[in-house]
Amino acid sequence: MDTTWEVLFQVDVSADVVFDVTPNDTLVITGDNTQLNCSFEDDGVPDTVVWHYGRYLVTKNRDIVNDRFDYNITGEGTEYNLRIYDVVKEQESEYSCGDEIYSDYRYYAFLYVIDAPNVNITSHTMSTVIEGENFIAICEIVKVGNPTEITRFYWTGPEDDIVGYNNTLLLTNINRSEPGIYTCIATNTYYDDTEGNGTATVRVDVQHPPVVNVSDLTSCVIKGRSYKLECRADGNPVPVVFWVTPKKQEINEQTLLLNNIARHDNGEYICNATNVFWDNSSASDTETILIEIIQYAPDVEVSISGDAHGDGRVREGDSFVMLCNVTDAYPEDDIITWTTSDGDVLENETITFDKVTRGEHGRYMCSAYNTLCDQTQGNGSTVILVDVQYSPSVTVTDETGFNVVEGNSYFAVCEVDSNPDSAITWLYPDGTETNGHQLEITNTNRNDAGIYTCTAITTFWDGSSASDSGTMDLNVEYEGIVTLVGSEKEIDESESVNFTCTVGDSNPNPFRLELTLDGQVLEYVEDHQGITHLEYTISVSTDEDA
Repeated sequence: MDTTWEVLFQVDVSADVVFDVTPNDTLVITGDNTQLNCSFEDDGVPDTVVWHYGRYLVTKNRDIVNDRFDYNITGEGTEYNLRIYDVVKEQESEYSCGDEIYSDYRYYAFLYVIDAPNVNITSHTMSTVIEGENFIAICEIVKVGNPTEITRFYWTGPEDDIVGYNNTLLLTNINRSEPGIYTCIATNTYYDDTEGNGTATVRVDVQHPPVVNVSDLTSCVIKGRSYKLECRADGNPVPVVFWVTPKKQEINEQTLLLNNIARHDNGEYICNATNVFWDNSSASDTETILIEIIQYAPDVEVSISGDAHGDGRVREGDSFVMLCNVTDAYPEDDIITWTTSDGDVLENETITFDKVTRGEHGRYMCSAYNTLCDQTQGNGSTVILVDVQYSPSVTVTDETGFNVVEGNSYFAVCEVDSNPDSAITWLYPDGTETNGHQLEITNTNRNDAGIYTCTAITTFWDGSSASDSGTMDLNVEYEGIVTLVGSEKEIDESESVNFTCTVGDSNPNPFRLELTLDGQVLEYVEDHQGITHLEYTISVSTDEDA
C-alpha cells in the first residue's frame, strides 16, 4: 500500500526583513526624473531585493531586468533606491520594494505622472495661401492632460511672438512677411505652479507675385565692349525669368550677356518674371533698362582728287590729294592724322603729292580719334596703298658674255624693273618670239647666232602703256675645216715640193697653224688676231721627206 505524506514547512522571515526607509507616493511631471527610496536595517536586508512596476519585475538587487524604461538603482550598502529617468505617462502605476518571494515584506507607493494636454489643429484653410487672402486655423484638445483644467490657449508665430490668445488663429489680408510655422499652445498648471504645454504646429506658405530688380547698367555704353544685365526676381513660387530684347527676341536667362555690342543694339531691354500660384492663377512683374545711346569710335574713309585713281593707283610724275573723311562718330572726332609709309605722323585732314615718285610708294593710314564717355580714346582708321606705277627698264644679262660653244645650252635673263609687272617678249634673229623673262636655247648651233631683243610692255591703271627693250648679240663658237694641199706625183730628189694648209668656216679663227711630219713640226705660224693660211716648201727632197 502506497502512502503519501504531505509535509508543510513554514518559514518565519519576519525577523529577517527590517525596512529603514520605505517608498512614498510621488508626483512627477512628464519628462522629469524622480526617485523612489527604499532601504533596510543592516541585519534586515532580504536575500534578493526587488522592485516591481505594477506586476512587472523591474530590478533584482542592483540589476535592471526590465529595459522598457530608463531605470537605475542608486545608493550604497542597504540602500536600493529606484531612479527613474525621463518619466512618461505610461509609467504612472503602483511601485513596490521588498523581498522577492514574500509579498508581505514589500512596501508600496504610487507614482502619479502629470502631463500637458494633447492638442491638434483640426481645422484650417489651405496652408498655402495667396498674399492678400485670410488664413484660419482652429486648435482643439485631443486628450486632456493631468490636471485636466486648461488654464489658457495661445498662438505663437514664426518669430516666437504671441499672435493669438484663443484656440482660433486668424491672419487677415496675409502678406509675404508672414509665412512660417505657427504653434498652438494649450496650457495646464501643475502642482508646483509650473505649466504643462501641449503644442501643435501648422506651416503657412504665403505665395506672392514676383518683384523684379535689375542691376543698374552704366549709362556709358561703348560699341565693341561686352556688358551684363542681371535680373533678380523675388517671388513665391520661384518665378520664371526671361529677357525681351529691342528686337523682340526672348532669352530665357536670368543674366543677359551683350557681347561685342553694336551701335544698333540700343533700345529697351525688358526683364519679365512670372509665377503660377497653387490655384493656377499667375502674376508677373517687369523692369526695363533703356540703352539709349551707344558711343563708338569714328568711321573713316579716304577720297582722292587729282591724277590718281580712287583706290590709290597713280603714274609716276602725276599729282593728287588724299582727304581723310570722318563719315560717322559719336561723340564727334577730336583729331585727324595721316601716317606715311615712312612712319611720319601728320596732323592734317589732307596729304598732297606733287609729281609723285616711286620712292613715295607704300601704305598710308588715315586715323580719326574721339574721346568716349569713359575717357578712353576711340580710334577709327583705314589704310590705303599709294601704288606708284612707272615705266619699265630692261637689262639683259647672262653668265658667258653672250658667247656659247656650239652644242652647249645657252641661258639669258631679261631683267625688268616696272610697276605694274610687264609683259615680256623675246624676239629671235629668225623673227620668232617667246614670252617670259628667261631665254633658253638647248644644243646650240652656228645658225643660232645673231641679235636677240627683249621687249617689256607695262600697262598702267588708266589704260596707257610704256615699253623698253634690251638686245644681245649671241656668238656661237665652233671648229673650222682644215685643208692641206701638196704634190700628188713622184718627184726627183732635186725637185721642190709646195704645201698649202688652209682653215675654212671657223668661229673664232685659229691663232696657230702647224705643219707636222711624223709628229715633228716642220712649220707653224701664229697670229692672235686669227690666221687661216699656211704655206711650206721643201726645196730639196730626200727619202726622209717622202
